[in-house]
Amino acid sequence: MPIIDSKRGKIKKDYTIEELVEKAREMRAYNMIFITAAGSGRTGGV
Repeated sequence: MPIIDSKRGKIKKDYTIEELVEKAREMRAYNMIFITAAGSGRTGGV
């Protein structure tokens, strides 16, 4: 999935599915750290 420069219309970076899955895992892990550090928020479903 490409990231496209909106001004120039050129591809800045083209991610593979594996890279996107890894980045999603990293973001979920950081979210857990931030929620815990803040001492508030919800980490699960309803």
